[in-house]
Amino acid sequence: MTYQVLARKWRPRVYQDVIGQEHVTRTLQNSVLKKQIGHAYLLTGTRGVGKTTIARIFAKSIRCENLQENANPCLECPSCKAIDENTSLDYIEIDGASNTGVDNIRELIDNVQYLPSNGEHKVYVIDEVHMLSVNAFNALLKTLEEPPAHVVFIFATTDPQKLLGTVLSRVQRFDFKSVDIETLSSHITKIAKEESIQFDSPKLIQELAKHGKGSVRDTLSLMDQVMSLSLDKKINEDILLMSLGLAKTQSLSGLLSGILVGDKETCVKAFKNVLQENVDLEKFILQILDSLFDMIESLDASNNIETNLVDKKLLDSLSVSELLWVYEVLAKDFEWALKSLDPEKSIMFTLIKVALREQIINPAPANINKTTEAVHQEFKQQEEIVQEDEIEEVEAVEEVILEAPKPVVAKTWENFIAYAMTQFKAIASNLERGNLLHELNLDTDVLNIEMGISESDKIFHEYLGAPENKEKIIMMLQDFFKKESSFRMTLLDEEQKEKKNFSSIADIDEKKIQDKQDERKETILNNKHILEAQKLFDTKIDKIIINKD
Repeated sequence: MTYQVLARKWRPRVYQDVIGQEHVTRTLQNSVLKKQIGHAYLLTGTRGVGKTTIARIFAKSIRCENLQENANPCLECPSCKAIDENTSLDYIEIDGASNTGVDNIRELIDNVQYLPSNGEHKVYVIDEVHMLSVNAFNALLKTLEEPPAHVVFIFATTDPQKLLGTVLSRVQRFDFKSVDIETLSSHITKIAKEESIQFDSPKLIQELAKHGKGSVRDTLSLMDQVMSLSLDKKINEDILLMSLGLAKTQSLSGLLSGILVGDKETCVKAFKNVLQENVDLEKFILQILDSLFDMIESLDASNNIETNLVDKKLLDSLSVSELLWVYEVLAKDFEWALKSLDPEKSIMFTLIKVALREQIINPAPANINKTTEAVHQEFKQQEEIVQEDEIEEVEAVEEVILEAPKPVVAKTWENFIAYAMTQFKAIASNLERGNLLHELNLDTDVLNIEMGISESDKIFHEYLGAPENKEKIIMMLQDFFKKESSFRMTLLDEEQKEKKNFSSIADIDEKKIQDKQDERKETILNNKHILEAQKLFDTKIDKIIINKD
């Protein structure tokens, strides 16, 4: 007997077999039981969630000669069998991707006028209806608006945004949901039991369901793919990961450990192991990001991280803000790495960069063992040093000529940021993502600093709010302004930012650079030689690229 793939073998035949779409099946069953059949339906949703399947079940229940009490088709009458065998004259299923032209639709419209050979309704199903041309839709509009009483249209599409508004207004729309992981896992478990397939653990079923990404058909296709590697229908972790093109848990665990503790060598070694396993790079990147996101999602009220991939002792020194920063940087840089000329090296570069983040954004001073307090004292001592100039002898009288006093640095917020850059560059860079909410008041005994940060930059707020970083900020404020200081931050939403006319220092600097570039471009465009050249060649400059230097 010819093998039948699981997606076809387990394709639902009645409403109760459909999973994850109860809001659709219940509505359609009620419309059949109440005999309130509409003339046009639109089924939308991602691929493999049951749109065409439900369209066929609904068509059968509309035309069934022995309809069941729960509105399910009997599957045994001539009408049901004809639809299953694709021999029905009154059930026409069209692929919109292959019949896009207006001529195809005109042929359908001509056929619509004929009464069904038996039964009350003639059903037309158009799959991937968004692929029809505009002219084809326009030809169909009149029939959709005033269809014959015996006709029912069922449209299915993965992209409803491409449909004309005039079409959407003439149909009953049903939006299908992506099936959640728990429902898919239960479905896999049920099929595995019926097919005598053994998974080593429920965790493997969950992993398979997760990679189905909400699609029942895709999930069962992956299950078939996994089964092809097993001769005895027993699925272990190695078989699952190999068939799905995923990295082994050991390699993933080593890489995550290296990333989180900042161990470059461990990262490089683990990534080379992954390359030897011939793992798809895009899937591997998603494994890393999914694992990090699971850690973020597992955070409890005390910011404890739950994970089986990394030794919890290694996470003791990892702050929430750092974990969020790692995820954000990897998510952005991996996208660039995949599009680069050499994705493998670019991904390794990204991993090394994140592993060495402490050295890059917060380089250690010359004396690595120097404490924060030592840095504090050293700065004070440096301020008190007065350099002596040369000693000139004039008629046996020694005069000490002191060096002219250093210029006084204005006590402004911008100058404080510049000073902070010389002390803790990472903190200063994060401070630039915000700005003062009130002008500096240097006439008070205690300097109260309130800084605003946009809600979209919440990660910088969390970084600066970490106790050890806040302590360094206050220390630098006191050193620079020579006052007792306090520091607090406020998150601002878009409405608050607009009301306060708020911009971060980084945004202001970026605007200055952009304004300067725009000014240079304008100067170039108005250059008399450029204007003469445009006139001579009867052309116009379309683009100007400003050299960074």
